Amino acid sequence: NNNYLALLKQIHLYTISLDQMRVYSKILVQTLTPKEIKYANSYAFNHLTENYIISRSLLRHILSHYIGIPANALEFQLGPYGKPYITSSQNKMHNLKFNLSHAKDMLCIAVTKNTEVGIDVEFRDNKRSIQSLYSMVLTKQEQEYINSLNSVSVKLDFFYSVWTLKEAIVKALGYGLS
Repeated sequence: NNNYLALLKQIHLYTISLDQMRVYSKILVQTLTPKEIKYANSYAFNHLTENYIISRSLLRHILSHYIGIPANALEFQLGPYGKPYITSSQNKMHNLKFNLSHAKDMLCIAVTKNTEVGIDVEFRDNKRSIQSLYSMVLTKQEQEYINSLNSVSVKLDFFYSVWTLKEAIVKALGYGLS
């Protein structure tokens, strides 16, 4: 499979508009397991249920193209901190690694081979005060640097770049930020 061979030295990145996929959610749900459907239905808001259905189903479809197993037959297990993996019996020959992130309307899925991968996307809200998040996200040196910047836009650029980079690294390691 050409997709699989291309992964030997690459990370494939998929970016998808959740809003554009909503019309397909009734079809996409068919690839989910009963456990995944139950989890999707546990959300209090319909758009969050649809986001989960779309995200999980598209992840299944994308991964199935790489390893040649039908999307609805893929089996996942969780690492010690909750990062999902394809079960070793299905992934032994392929050693695919993946991660996903979503914010607002955007879904991002990263897929590679042999190397752990993490991805993070955040919605940049230019009206949101980010100063209250500095101590949670930034080191003392990073806080000093961001405070030395004059432009609000440059501060936002720096903050979101550092935040998403750190989250992606932690997700690649399988820890998550919970």
